Amino acid sequence: MPRFAMGLKNYIGELNDISEQELTRRNAIIGGDFSTNPWQRGTSFVTPVNTDFSADRWKIFYVTSATVTISKSADAPTIAQAGRLITHCLLIDCTAADAAVAAGDYFLLSQPIEGYRWLAFAQRALTLRFWHRHTKTGTYCVGLRNSGFDRCYVAEYTQAVTDVWEEAIIPIAASPSAGTWDYTTGIGGYLTFTLLEGSSFFTKPNSWNVGNLSCTANQVNGLDSTANNFRIADVRIAAGDMEGAIEVRSLADELALCLRYLPAVRSLGTADSIGSGMNFSTTASKLHIPFHVPARVAPTGITISNVAHLSVLDAAAAAVACNGCTYNRAGIDGAEISTTVAAGLVAGNGTNVFFNNASGLLLFTGCEL
Repeated sequence: MPRFAMGLKNYIGELNDISEQELTRRNAIIGGDFSTNPWQRGTSFVTPVNTDFSADRWKIFYVTSATVTISKSADAPTIAQAGRLITHCLLIDCTAADAAVAAGDYFLLSQPIEGYRWLAFAQRALTLRFWHRHTKTGTYCVGLRNSGFDRCYVAEYTQAVTDVWEEAIIPIAASPSAGTWDYTTGIGGYLTFTLLEGSSFFTKPNSWNVGNLSCTANQVNGLDSTANNFRIADVRIAAGDMEGAIEVRSLADELALCLRYLPAVRSLGTADSIGSGMNFSTTASKLHIPFHVPARVAPTGITISNVAHLSVLDAAAAAVACNGCTYNRAGIDGAEISTTVAAGLVAGNGTNVFFNNASGLLLFTGCEL
């Protein structure tokens, strides 16, 4: 074989090796490091309801009389334990206990993984790695389920010592091709941590099973006392056995990934422009807001920190405080909103809407999984 051909063959082989290494080291979980998770919705959630999100990409599902507060907590495994600096965890604090778990009760902390993202991990052996610090000692369950809720994998891990950071490294067998899987913009899989669950959802561990099941009979009741805290940190899923370095993303990278599911505009000061548009009357204007990252799907609504955090600046008039802000329509690249004021605009003039408060936040909702 000619020398240049041998060199090309070796070069292509090296590229393939690099590609495989990169794929193996990629982290399927977004926002699993709660230090760099953007926490766009806030950092404390008192008595969240079923299906609420807290930290970006993390939501809860429950049927139980227990209540909790979820927060960003300045607590994490040490650098000696984790091998790198981690400053925060996700804390679930039990505020009302459920001491008697019925067969159909459950409380799950979950991250839905988009199908396009799941493609890189589907039908491959995986490793789940995370740190946990729970008050209640004993056996807990964690697992994966598909979007059709007809295939599930459950594994057990143990909190050996109360309120001490411990690491779990859990191998997960390759997901089956059978079952209902979404490999596009829907949910490819759910990563699920169980805090309590009734017997209706028991299954055997360490294999893919048929059904919508998420724990074993050994699962403890992690919400049986208001003294209980449930903490997790540095959650990662990678292909293979996780030998070597696994992807650790920066805040900027995590934010960019999260904006696909929750487009947001946040204030950086007290005169921070949101977008420009035109006045349609002396009291109303419309403006277009481009998204920094294309959304997964077009948003369907907005949530604003406080309408009083917005002001409208007419091209020929002084800034006027908003008294209303509504969603009009959107695509994946941007959205249109309408703002209203008491008076003071000039119809037909150009206008600029800006945050007048450093706490201003505008979230475009409906893109989450």
